[in-house]
Amino acid sequence: MFVLQLGAADFNDTHVCLGPQIATVLEALVGFPELSDAAWYALWVDAMGASPDVIAAMRHYEGSDERPIPDIRSFIAMTRTVTQFLSGVFFAVPADQTPDLADGIDQASDRLALNGLVEVRAEDTTFIEVVTADSAIYQRLLGKTLAG
Repeated sequence: MFVLQLGAADFNDTHVCLGPQIATVLEALVGFPELSDAAWYALWVDAMGASPDVIAAMRHYEGSDERPIPDIRSFIAMTRTVTQFLSGVFFAVPADQTPDLADGIDQASDRLALNGLVEVRAEDTTFIEVVTADSAIYQRLLGKTLAG
């Protein structure tokens, strides 16, 4: 398992788990060929500092049940307007599969979606974590410049 932890400095910022940062990571991942047609899901989302309609839309994903993201590009655009994510898990599985979820995440190297291609976690305003078993996804993201 490959784990990349991104802090504020990785975005040339003083805070982390900001909406534009999450959007940048998701946007980079969606652009990778192996993820371009994946099915995306979210859960445990706690977002603050956006318009009432964006906060209402994000509440759809606040529980512990994974919810499909029908249009990941629209979701990314909406995410960009959020000031801060207190938490959130966003993950992709192959388009022809439904998520096979583990009981939880105990360590950084644990995957929530056992059949997940990649997971992005907003961790308590401390860091953004990207977890994948695919070394190509990890290496490509590692080589990306995420700072705005």
